[in-house]
Amino acid sequence: KEARHKGVVNFHDSESSRTICQLETQNDPSLTTPTVARHSYSMVEQVIQTSWQTLQAIKSSLPSPHDLTLEITQANDAQARGYYLPDEDENLRTTYLQYLHTRGSLWQMIHELRPYLKEQNHTIFALSFCAASMLTRSASFLIDLAKDRPVIWEKLDEAEPRYYLPRKNFTKIYRSLTNPAWMWRYHQAKKHYEKNRTKIHQSLEKNGMAEMTTWLTEEEPHFITKKRTHWKNHLNYRRHSLHRRTSSSCTKIMFHLFRLGGSTIAELKQPFIKPPGTGKRVTPEVIATAQPHLQAGDILITRHDDAMSNLFLPGYWPHAALYLGTEAERDALKLLPL
Repeated sequence: KEARHKGVVNFHDSESSRTICQLETQNDPSLTTPTVARHSYSMVEQVIQTSWQTLQAIKSSLPSPHDLTLEITQANDAQARGYYLPDEDENLRTTYLQYLHTRGSLWQMIHELRPYLKEQNHTIFALSFCAASMLTRSASFLIDLAKDRPVIWEKLDEAEPRYYLPRKNFTKIYRSLTNPAWMWRYHQAKKHYEKNRTKIHQSLEKNGMAEMTTWLTEEEPHFITKKRTHWKNHLNYRRHSLHRRTSSSCTKIMFHLFRLGGSTIAELKQPFIKPPGTGKRVTPEVIATAQPHLQAGDILITRHDDAMSNLFLPGYWPHAALYLGTEAERDALKLLPL
């Protein structure tokens, strides 16, 4: 569900009947807000309490610079060397999956609050706007972390079959954050919050949610205050998109050329990756240690640090080798002689 959400919130000011906040869904009729009668008091209270519990549970899960010290250090190291090490790769994916889970929970909460936003209830608006603000801040932080580090961006955009993540998932988050319609609605919601800030905080305190007034106050420095900033973000995304398309086209062309080249390309090396005279990391000692554990037919996943094919094959282990075994092992398996 989260992957389909672009948002969804309508709030009408009692004086002007003006739409204050609406985060849209994208091409999904099943998410259209139903036309309903005014909800009972008990229904409104129930959705408020459920949403409040959800917000309390996931608030601490959103990434911040303080919490991601290790990830930032590993990101800088990966960018410097040009690739992620396996343990760094796994740590980044775990952190990213936690963020996606939290993001999905916040979108689900906003979706469940949608039908109640016409109740002109400051607490319901505060819950929705606080969730939207947290989504905006956390997405902005991750984008700022990755936009100047191509190695990180490419890693987050890789497909991950284990977790059903499609390719370019991170780019889709960037695109949704800079969508002009979404940006305009976020700006309108921010204006409504600033206009009714005192009443909203009083409503939260009255409902036993004083803690959320602190959260909203903490979010205020991260509000995007100028429409010019929205458009700047949108133009940055368009430039990024154009660059990525050009880069992707070049990668596809190189891939097909390399495929036609076959084993010849596999022998090409990238200059300046390894110091002159540096040997392979798989030494005769390493081979002697590993060989007793191998059986004919074993497949070894490998990496060559300076292989030219590393430029277009994803992941840290882009190559493989087939262990043929000794002649005696092949005879025992009744294989034809080589």
